[in-house]
Amino acid sequence: MNTTPAAQLVGIRAAHYGEAVAVLVADPIVQAMAAEIPDGADLVADGMVHDTGSPTFNMMMRANQGYAERGGKNHAHIGAVAEAIIEIHGAR
Repeated sequence: MNTTPAAQLVGIRAAHYGEAVAVLVADPIVQAMAAEIPDGADLVADGMVHDTGSPTFNMMMRANQGYAERGGKNHAHIGAVAEAIIEIHGAR
């Protein structure tokens, strides 16, 4: 089960979405993208997430574009790449 802040706030969420995020967390491309966010970055102030912890639309679009440009192939859900990046960043 996905335990990111966004996942905790969503009342109805398909299991396959959480599975897609989990797959992306293990993706080396996504891991490299997350590593580019400086430690201690304020993701809310930087416009990457809402105060709820869920990714902003702009973050989702930027994450998807960056992932595709680097050769990423897992585009199952619009916000999954962004959520995976946020999850990895939060675990550091």
